[in-house]
Amino acid sequence: MDNNDNNIKTYDLSTLSPPIIAAIRYYILTELKFPHITEVHILENKSELFDEEIGEIIQAIPVKNIGKGILNIEGPKDVYAKDINLDCIYSDTYLFTLKSNEKINLYCISENKSMDNDTLYKAAYIGLKDKKLTIESYINLSPDEMFNQAKENIINSLKKV
Repeated sequence: MDNNDNNIKTYDLSTLSPPIIAAIRYYILTELKFPHITEVHILENKSELFDEEIGEIIQAIPVKNIGKGILNIEGPKDVYAKDINLDCIYSDTYLFTLKSNEKINLYCISENKSMDNDTLYKAAYIGLKDKKLTIESYINLSPDEMFNQAKENIINSLKKV
């Protein structure tokens, strides 16, 4: 794998515990109060792909599980909801870009239900149009530092809009 390719990133998710994911999700829902985002979803079943409340899927990026807590994210490539073959899309894990309105995207990592929950860490984060708030800067931080950094990044990005 060519790590210099801007379209391929590898993240170590082993430091993202369920409590910190829940904390970031809670902050997004209760403090930021984004219009048109009623929930932050981590997709776990096919029916959620077409849940109108979470918006239109505008991209699907293949994600390979390459070890405990390690995801190799390849892409992006445009896949629209009407073009998604539900029988094959869950043969692996995908990173979805969900469009809730013109400015705010909601990103979710879905889980192949055949994988062990302890092996594949779930993560949810938000982004703004033309910029992403990734989990990249949270690696090696304590849970408290990670949550505070997430809040700071989100707030700073919102101020730039």
